[in-house]
Amino acid sequence: MVTTKEMRLFASECRKWGREISNPSDRQTFFRVAQTWNDTAEETDRILREGGRLEAKDLRTKLN
Repeated sequence: MVTTKEMRLFASECRKWGREISNPSDRQTFFRVAQTWNDTAEETDRILREGGRLEAKDLRTKLN
């Protein structure tokens, strides 16, 4: 499973790429993706803090 630390790293990378892109539409797409990764990390942390469990399995295992 992807950890919240990895989610935040993905978000950081998306923001970096967004700053490097000259096309405004593409830039906004990268920033939206970054925000989605951050939101997902926050929600995951909240669920775990409240004693919840994450039920989704890592989809990469289905590719083997």
